[in-house]
Amino acid sequence: SSIDCTIDWPTLEPEAYDNNGAGNGEDDGINLCPHPYLEGQYIECPDNMVICEEGFVANANGDCVRELCEAGTTFHPEFGCVSEEDLWEEENIDDTELEPCMQSVLSQLKTLEQGVGQMIQKFEENIPRFNWIVKTGELGENTNAVTSTNFDGGIHTTFSNSAFGNASDLSIARTFLHEAVHAYVVSVYFAIGDPEERERVLGEDWLAMQAALKGDQGHRDIAEKYIDEITIALKEYGESRGYILEDQFYKDMAWGGLAEDKNSEETPWFIELVPDGEERDRIRNTILIESSGKDKSGSRKIQKGGNGGC
Repeated sequence: SSIDCTIDWPTLEPEAYDNNGAGNGEDDGINLCPHPYLEGQYIECPDNMVICEEGFVANANGDCVRELCEAGTTFHPEFGCVSEEDLWEEENIDDTELEPCMQSVLSQLKTLEQGVGQMIQKFEENIPRFNWIVKTGELGENTNAVTSTNFDGGIHTTFSNSAFGNASDLSIARTFLHEAVHAYVVSVYFAIGDPEERERVLGEDWLAMQAALKGDQGHRDIAEKYIDEITIALKEYGESRGYILEDQFYKDMAWGGLAEDKNSEETPWFIELVPDGEERDRIRNTILIESSGKDKSGSRKIQKGGNGGC
């Protein structure tokens, strides 16, 4: 079906123009006006001209055609030309039931090269194709967030409505990055039915990962494979907030949700992957301070991140 793009548009005063974009307002006797929405472009100035809806441009015949997007981007009728990762973030992350303080952190994660969509893209070099529904809700004690292993119109992650009252923004961001890995792994099992394709995306031990979702929720796999990726993403978030912190701090924080079980006991994979007891104590203390403002002895400590606002 054709789109009627022709509307009345008031004649604009011709601006200085020549073949290099500057001059006396004329080019071979033709008056030119600034394009109504393409900055730096000029067009003839008739009394009536073709105006196209956003995302469309007029061609030489006066027809409205879809705007061309650069390589690596795709057209969206609302957002225009955007990267596929950003398109996933805008369309596929539903945060309408998320607390405003957490929406603020998530919004900033979306702007980073290693943000939620981009981080997952870096993990497996595959554009994520699933809906991630994030919301705030009531959870049990010592539980910051839970990602469902079922698919109900998307992958659902619930963040505790009581666990982040004293948390820094870095602690909240770390939680998002952790849960994003869960959401991605779970989605693969529902989105990809072919075993060979699953192996390409998740690795040859994908079957063991699938079984782990019902056991340790895949935490061993995250600890073994994604600590460094979470560290990189969290550091970029911190730097975007103006924090100047050591890499070791970010790597310690990446262990959040992986170092302890619900009873606050050290997990087997934490002990295995970090055999030094003093190092494990430092990691656990770092995570605790950023999440509560207190160390393991109950003493108040200054957090390295800013107030999370929750």
